[in-house]
Amino acid sequence: MEIMASCAAVSAASWAGSLDRRAGAVPAASEESARANRIDVVIYDARYPDAERFASALARDGARTFATAGEIVTLWREELATRPDIERLWIAGLTLHSDFEIARGLAAAHGLRVFHRRSCAPRPADAVRARPGALTSWLLG
Repeated sequence: MEIMASCAAVSAASWAGSLDRRAGAVPAASEESARANRIDVVIYDARYPDAERFASALARDGARTFATAGEIVTLWREELATRPDIERLWIAGLTLHSDFEIARGLAAAHGLRVFHRRSCAPRPADAVRARPGALTSWLLG
């Protein structure tokens, strides 16, 4: 499935290798493998239409979505850090690079690491609606 993520097309299929590495050699037909190969949570910057489309596409596949609203630390502490399964989550994002850096630091405290990161400039229409800044698509797991 291709998902538009700002100036770059990010494919969930491009994350498959990362998802498989953490899942191990679990047979594809198992329920555990199916869960291991799915994005659980999406964090996005709703000021950018491409980020909204990114989150909507992953939500259709079952991911729970959270708009940062400029408060990624609060979002992390209230919605993710308290989850007993946090160390098993796949968390995807399309945010400003600064929010990615914060999420990466918060995730590391739970044993999660970066499996994917790609930065690009927002399209001109997006930059008018939101503050200027490079968007970063990312995957933590």
